[in-house]
Amino acid sequence: MQARQCWTVLARKADDQCERIQQQLANMQQRLEGLQANERRLRQLYAEYHQRMTSPGTHSQGMQDTIHQRQFMQQISALLDKVMQDQTITQKAMAQTRLQLTAAQQEKMKMQSLVEQDLHRQRTLEKLKDQRAMDELALRQFHLRHQPGHA
Repeated sequence: MQARQCWTVLARKADDQCERIQQQLANMQQRLEGLQANERRLRQLYAEYHQRMTSPGTHSQGMQDTIHQRQFMQQISALLDKVMQDQTITQKAMAQTRLQLTAAQQEKMKMQSLVEQDLHRQRTLEKLKDQRAMDELALRQFHLRHQPGHA
């Protein structure tokens, strides 16, 4: 026995929507992990350059080299700010997507419930039909046995 096609189609669509949103969430998680890895690399690079500039024995660099290193550190710092901004944006998008997933899962459960209710209704109707058929058969047999001329 199958539920009516409209309910199964709607349940399948709700299931597909959940899967799409879960895939989006997985993609966002990968992006966030990539951004976090970039952040770690940039922080390490910044620390290495900062240490190089402040460690003893490096004061013999020319003024031009010092300016270039400071500019490079500013660029790293700007990139780090951008990566942090992107992380925040991605985290907010993930929170929104989680809300969408919750709503989609609720819709999926509602559609599955409708499919189950429809199946239950169909089974109940089938049982009623079977019972009516059995009642009619029993009634016929009763009438056949009690007809005049039957012993």
